[in-house]
Amino acid sequence: MKFQILGTAAAEGWPALFCACETCRRARASGGKDLRSRASLMVNDTIKVDLNADTYHHLVTHGLDFSHIEHILFTHSHNDHFSPGELEYLRDPFAHKRTRPVVDVWCSRDVADLIREAYPDTERLGISVHEVIPFRTVELGDVPATPIVAYHRAEELCLNWIFGNLDRAVLYASDTGPYREPTWEFLAGVKFDLVISECTGGFLPDMETHLTVNTVRRMREQLDRMGSLNPDCRFVLTHFSHNMGMLHDEFQEKVREDGFLVAYDGIVLETQE
Repeated sequence: MKFQILGTAAAEGWPALFCACETCRRARASGGKDLRSRASLMVNDTIKVDLNADTYHHLVTHGLDFSHIEHILFTHSHNDHFSPGELEYLRDPFAHKRTRPVVDVWCSRDVADLIREAYPDTERLGISVHEVIPFRTVELGDVPATPIVAYHRAEELCLNWIFGNLDRAVLYASDTGPYREPTWEFLAGVKFDLVISECTGGFLPDMETHLTVNTVRRMREQLDRMGSLNPDCRFVLTHFSHNMGMLHDEFQEKVREDGFLVAYDGIVLETQE
């Protein structure tokens, strides 16, 4: 499977929209890997995880063709992940000759309700909305996808997603704090080749609804104890807040001994099926 991380920033982007802190000023001057847009992921060029206001930026910056999208998955309703107005551009006269006339949207009931509130006639958009059940696998063409329960908003069911067969799986963990017991119970039966994990706080103190280097380390340790990491499983960090205070190369050097790879916008990761 092919995974392309389109955006690697937290909600404010990096440099943050209205910020003049030293870290944001340094990122503006540096450019390249230090310019981070809001989080999104592409899987095999046909599956998009989250749809935010940076979607058009992702299209043109990374030379993509979103007419091939067959499935859109949502993690939760925060606007750096969920911008329902972007769905409007799936329909005529904005889009022609798409690969599939109907795009399947997979999400929690909370997000589904927001989509239906914005667009009572979802058929007009050329989408079909599916409410998923946590820990129950859905088939996205030839890619199995399993939603799991994240810990991010008390008032909403937030999801992370597992892709592939559960013995050679890939975890996309964004946004979440440390998992709660039902999710750990499910993960005990999964074996991962790749974990793409949010690390919003970097080396800041631990957070309740996001992860830091410290809590990603603990996640890896627990997965390892449960036998859920295949040999050579890679850990890739993403979803960074500018408040962590380090640019890409500085952060990569700090986590090198951990074996973590720091993602940048557009990075492509591949796994064997």
